[in-house]
This record gives sequence, structure tokens and C-alpha cells, in this order.
Amino acid sequence: MQIENDYDRDVYNGDLGVVSGIDMEEGELSVDFDGRDVTYGFGELDELVLAYATTIHKSQGSEYPAVVIPLTMQHHPMLQRNLVYTGVTRGKRLAVLVGQRKALAIAVKGGRARRRWSKLREWLAAAKELRFAGSQLCGLLHCCARVWRDHRGVDRRTISISAGNSSTSISAVSDDGHWARSC
Repeated sequence: MQIENDYDRDVYNGDLGVVSGIDMEEGELSVDFDGRDVTYGFGELDELVLAYATTIHKSQGSEYPAVVIPLTMQHHPMLQRNLVYTGVTRGKRLAVLVGQRKALAIAVKGGRARRRWSKLREWLAAAKELRFAGSQLCGLLHCCARVWRDHRGVDRRTISISAGNSSTSISAVSDDGHWARSC
């Protein structure tokens, strides 16, 4: 699995391939990504990880012919509706849930969703009190909204809010109207 975008090679984070060759004399490894061989020098192999199995988090933005999702009580903190939804929607043709019915019931019920602590509410409240001056809100907030097409041709919508000169920012990304927020 490629774990970072490489625009020069046209390979992106989450893309899966199969090792197709190793050239010890040249110090290169070849990976077949859907019928296209991509060559890596041995010093570049940190861009790849084994992916016999992967996490739902790493699979976001990708699709696979089939997915198998284990749901057990031993992983109680991970039993969340949004994770099960994301996992199931990664499978193009087949999604298999393996585990305990009680674990699935807890995940679907979704009562354990943790509250996310961010400063978004305070920033929006402060912005509401200030007058709009161009794209800057009195130097406190900078808001940017854009629509773009990702490397797979999917339309995405992004709203970014950043506070003054601080490095803190919040981005919200939507595909098909479902918003995910990162802080």
C-alpha cells in the first residue's frame, strides 16, 4: 500500500499494488498498481507498507472488491457507527462482518460517540460578533471554501477556517454531502 501521494509516479495514498519484481543489482523494487508497474529505489521503500489487512482509517477514500470487518467486544472503544459505515462502504461488491452480534448492536446503536473538542464553536461565535471585511474577519478568522476534483475524479468540497497567525486550522471535507471534520 502506498502511504503518501506521489504525483510524479501517479500513485496516491491508499493505492494497493502487488510486488512484481526485485532487482538487487539496480537496488529497485517494482510494484504492479492495477496493471501499471511503478519502480521504487530501495531508499524509497518507506512510501510502501504491507497491506494484507489495513485499518478503516487508512482505507478512507479507497474502494476494494471485498472487505472483511471484524467486530468483537475486545475492541469496544472502536465500536462506533461511523467506523462500521465507512468500513462497509469501502467494499464495491461485498462486505462481510465477522464477530459478535452484540458488538454490531453496540456499534449501530452509536451511543458511545465521543464528543470532539475543538475551538470551532468559539471561533464561529467570535466571527458572528465581527463584521465581514473581505475574506478576513477582522484578522481573527480566515475562511476559504472550494470545490475540487480528487485524483480519482470525485468531486470534493472543502471549507477551511484558520485563526489569525496561529497554526491551528479546521478543515471540513464533504463527498456527497457527508461532512467529516478534522482539527
